[in-house]
Amino acid sequence: MGPLSPARSPNKHHINGKRKDFKYAIIGSPEKSSTPKKKRAFDSSAESTQTRLKTTLPENQKHFINGSGRLNGKPKINGAGPSSISEQRRSLPIWSARKSLIREIQAHDCVVILGETGSGKTTQIPQFIYEANICQEPLVIAVTQPRRVAATSLAARVSMEQGTPLGDRVGYSVRFDDKTSDETRIKFMTDGMLDRELLGDPMLSRYGVIIVDEAHERTLRTDLLLTSLKTILSTRNFSSHKEDKGKRKELPPLKVIIMSATLDAQRFSDFLNGAKILYVKGRQHPVKVLHTAEAQKDYIEAALQTFFQIHTERPAGDVLIFLPGQEEIESLTSSIESLAEQIPPEGMQVLVCPMYAALPPTIQAKVFGRTPSNTRKVVLATNIAETSITIPGVKYVIDTGLCKEKRYFPRGRGSGVDALLVQAISKSSALQRTGRAGREGEGWCFRLYTELAYSTQFAEAAVPEIQRCNLTHAILQMKCLGQNPEVADFMDAPSQET
Repeated sequence: MGPLSPARSPNKHHINGKRKDFKYAIIGSPEKSSTPKKKRAFDSSAESTQTRLKTTLPENQKHFINGSGRLNGKPKINGAGPSSISEQRRSLPIWSARKSLIREIQAHDCVVILGETGSGKTTQIPQFIYEANICQEPLVIAVTQPRRVAATSLAARVSMEQGTPLGDRVGYSVRFDDKTSDETRIKFMTDGMLDRELLGDPMLSRYGVIIVDEAHERTLRTDLLLTSLKTILSTRNFSSHKEDKGKRKELPPLKVIIMSATLDAQRFSDFLNGAKILYVKGRQHPVKVLHTAEAQKDYIEAALQTFFQIHTERPAGDVLIFLPGQEEIESLTSSIESLAEQIPPEGMQVLVCPMYAALPPTIQAKVFGRTPSNTRKVVLATNIAETSITIPGVKYVIDTGLCKEKRYFPRGRGSGVDALLVQAISKSSALQRTGRAGREGEGWCFRLYTELAYSTQFAEAAVPEIQRCNLTHAILQMKCLGQNPEVADFMDAPSQET
């Protein structure tokens, strides 16, 4: 699955009319079947063996200590759903590790936190730090995100949990939109915004704690930020413990927290001089995975038909469809809404919620709202929904196996410009997408690619942007900061071609 051209617009067809059902290959062993002996909607064929599907989500080998200090502790979750904000916070898996986390953050200048999807690390750790007064006023807690959608939605959620208006104690700063004030103590922002602040304040002196979230995505901005933070850590924390004889104004010490949702914590620890690694177990239910038996030439049409197979044949539960970009999302949104108009009033209705960066915040907010009764919500999202945001109610995931990646083509081999290409995702991304179906109960993931394609054509992890994007702007910024790109300490060395 290399670069693909845009898919054809989906063909219109009636829900109750004739349509082609997809053939899905079932993963697992034919032994110990846990399903009734009857034909299922997504069997690879009518005579296929009934098999027990297994989850492809890996279990972490290590877990962070819980609140009582024991290894591998599992948080107690109430049977009834939490009603108040306080109860919702306490029901998160990370809550039982709160005291231990605070203790470790207080004891170390830099830590790497590996938190499984759904653990609550992104919303709770900034609040733990604020409530424990680890970052003393007037210093600010910065939380960076690769995408503006994540920064704004997370700020809104945390401000609600703190019981203050957005822009007061909790705010956000993204390009062309700033919702902060002099009272802001927790500031969500894109990594690009913090990179720009370096130009005016190379030591980031207004921040006491900097949390780099979604570090596993390895965007160019994130890698540049990590390089700068490594220098700032040694400078600020050294000068705060050593007299400088009045030559330099003493800077407050800085704490840096790197958060990742994938198993690459050791690499970040090695880069940051052996930073301590903390593991936080998430709340993950079994997810049954099915691959298509054949490659799909038109992934938008495949996603459309798979969704309506789920809608007409599967129990209640919202659906999350991963698509490469805005164009594909808008095309599929139109097709689903057109077909949904044919559903009779007494049937289960469909609520379509697109999710991509260019959407206004008011439309994005609908993704997180409650699904109306007798309605199935379907969220059409880019890879932002892999780890950056958590969408409630999702039981089914449809994974096209594609994303859009920026690639630089040097003049010697092409046009000398960046291009945005549709590419196959990595195995790491596929596992993250699968996990979104298991947040609130047993889920299903329908992969619109074959198991052979997954095993032979998907890389283990995505190539960092610093090795595939044009670095001209990054080099100019480093020069402005007085850094030499040729000797800079990057986590991964840039490609010679970029």
